[in-house]
Amino acid sequence: MYGSGHERLDVNALAAEGQVIRRHYPASELPRLAEAGLDGTGWVDAVLSFSAAGDGRFGCDLEITGSLTLQCQRCLRPYEQVLAGSSRLVFVEEGSEESGAEPGEAEAYPVQAGWLEVVELIEEESLLAVPLVARHEQGADGCGGGREVATDVPAEEEPRQRPFAGLKDLLKS
Repeated sequence: MYGSGHERLDVNALAAEGQVIRRHYPASELPRLAEAGLDGTGWVDAVLSFSAAGDGRFGCDLEITGSLTLQCQRCLRPYEQVLAGSSRLVFVEEGSEESGAEPGEAEAYPVQAGWLEVVELIEEESLLAVPLVARHEQGADGCGGGREVATDVPAEEEPRQRPFAGLKDLLKS
């Protein structure tokens, strides 16, 4: 099923029923990816598995997969970047002081009156899955990634030239 722009989901109802929602978005429907400099080609699939998180709160397990076209920062050519990511979220009311479950277990995600903006969540998770520095795999054909890295072994040292070495003697006279 394709995403539908500003789709909002009632997290309380979905979690109470243990629903699983699957969405497919062409990258062109995720505007924050374009703002991040991506060219809008590719796709992102998301699976949201809603459940009760304990303490009367609700949450979901989110998994994304996809493929986006990025520009390699070494050779400046486009390449395909496979995306994969997952998160455990606990929904909290926007502006509340609540945090997620125990540290390291789940991330608090703000919702407004129990409604989740799906596209915003998918965009955030997709942006987290994109590498900070986009580049081809090491040794990719035609990319500078296969070049040998300079080592710390110095080449034969040339004698150091000191153009002002005799200046001190000249100033004394």
